[in-house]
Amino acid sequence: MIEDHGISNSQTELLKEVFAAAKIQNPKNRRYSENWMLLCLLFQIRSSSGYKFLRNQKLLPLPCVDTIRKNLLAIKGECGFDNSFFKLLKKKFVHKTIDQKKGILLLNEVFSRTSLSVNSRNLTYTGLEDFGNKIYSKTESSELADHGLDFMWQSLADNVTQPIAVFASKGPVKGVELAQLVLRAILLLEDAGLQVLGLTCDGASTNKTMCKTFGISGIQSEFNNSFDNPFDESRKVFVFFDAPRIIKNIRNRLVQNKQLKLHHSKNCIKWEHYCKVLENDSKFILKVCPKITKSHIELNNLSKMKVKYATQPPKNGNCSLSGDSDYIPHISIGDLKDAMKENHTN
Repeated sequence: MIEDHGISNSQTELLKEVFAAAKIQNPKNRRYSENWMLLCLLFQIRSSSGYKFLRNQKLLPLPCVDTIRKNLLAIKGECGFDNSFFKLLKKKFVHKTIDQKKGILLLNEVFSRTSLSVNSRNLTYTGLEDFGNKIYSKTESSELADHGLDFMWQSLADNVTQPIAVFASKGPVKGVELAQLVLRAILLLEDAGLQVLGLTCDGASTNKTMCKTFGISGIQSEFNNSFDNPFDESRKVFVFFDAPRIIKNIRNRLVQNKQLKLHHSKNCIKWEHYCKVLENDSKFILKVCPKITKSHIELNNLSKMKVKYATQPPKNGNCSLSGDSDYIPHISIGDLKDAMKENHTN
């Protein structure tokens, strides 16, 4: 009857739980379905206060927070590739179209604080290097981890973003070891029925070493932006560097070298042009480029890492200096590509 009225799956699950709760007099004997527990878990994570209010007012048949915590403890949070997870992933995508199964593999490495604790459930240490026994040299390591490496898969034709693995390491993962993990991730995703068309990462030195291991080169005479798919040699895996971070790196190089040559027939872009804009605007209420602030010009180690300070354009894309013939030209994506090719050639 519920399905005939076009009610959504989440609302149908709620109605079933309401009817099931009404049949039980003792709340302690209540049992919840797996789907409802997952919805309650997501709700409690998003808003613990809202969850507590709805449960105390008995507006919804929500389980106790301790019950949710028990379900959380039942989930294994181990590093490395989980074969059981990829079996579930294969089951999830079995009814998807071919285009929805095509996607990009993303990897990112972040710095984290060191912390060591004891897991009382299995009497093991948490906070050490952990590669899920996928790298022989890192098995049973006693080093404290201060970096986290995560892999994620993004569909190109569907709104699906799925983390697939995480690794803990001391320092950045070396390029050769990173290449081994990437190949392992591609093989597992392809075996689950997905198609990896590309690989995306930032321009870190370890990622560049990984790309060299795969034969990726930006030199004009040796240009190559793909490597053979290890699961199917008839297909290619294309490598893409994160565009916003490329712009940030070019900005940092401009700050360090004080000038940047985009094209041999054009004038150099100088960092002092931007400094003059800020200095000139600080003298007047009406500003030529109101979006340019000290945070964009006076960079420190933290502001250099922020992408928005490098990608945020001025008001109209360019800024003319009052009483000066110099100007700040608008840097387009095409100009950046030409500059990168020229830098690789040199």
